[in-house]
Amino acid sequence: MFEKLFLWGIGYLAMKGIKDGVRLPLSMRSLSSEYIQFLKNAECGFPGVPQTERYYDSLGVATIGYGFTVTVFSSLGMGNSVPEYMSVDEANFIFDKFLSIVKQDMIAYGWGDFPFTQREYEAFFDLWYNTSHKQTWDFYLILKSDSPQKYDVAFRKYDYSNGGLLGLVRRRMAVLFALYRGAYVQDCYAIPANSVLDMRQNYLNGGDFLSDFANLNLPYIGNGFF
Repeated sequence: MFEKLFLWGIGYLAMKGIKDGVRLPLSMRSLSSEYIQFLKNAECGFPGVPQTERYYDSLGVATIGYGFTVTVFSSLGMGNSVPEYMSVDEANFIFDKFLSIVKQDMIAYGWGDFPFTQREYEAFFDLWYNTSHKQTWDFYLILKSDSPQKYDVAFRKYDYSNGGLLGLVRRRMAVLFALYRGAYVQDCYAIPANSVLDMRQNYLNGGDFLSDFANLNLPYIGNGFF
């Protein structure tokens, strides 16, 4: 009986440690169900149903599924073009495979032993998923610095649309909110355009955009705040 209670206690503390911000090596991390749903919603809009027909995004890039571009298909050895059609089951299969590839890439680039909290890992993952390796190399160097403001520096640096891509600004603000407050907004596209641009400017000026974000009273994924 004592042994069972002891093991239960260790398991409870481990889970509590993740939520309270304990850092573990990246290789030991896995994505939370909240982030996975957020990622699907961010790529496809709430409720995160994949696009089954090829379309062209705001930059003119051929895309399908959960934001799959030719990079996804080539990394999975599935050719060098974006198919015209795809079933929901195919999209989910590719999505799961690509999540694994992204983590393998992180480890291959030498991040396996680097310590992250759960939300730091997911913020890092989101930038890796959402940008190319070349664009994120400086981001890695920033993260490996000892600066307590390193996440702020990294996200300011990679606000590379300069506010021009509204969907990207919404996503960046939502990920930053989750990083600092531990809750993913259900639908970042529901953030009003004026509000998100004001929050972005407030953030870039070093202000408290988190309170502004919370005051929007948007629904959150799962149980909300940790």
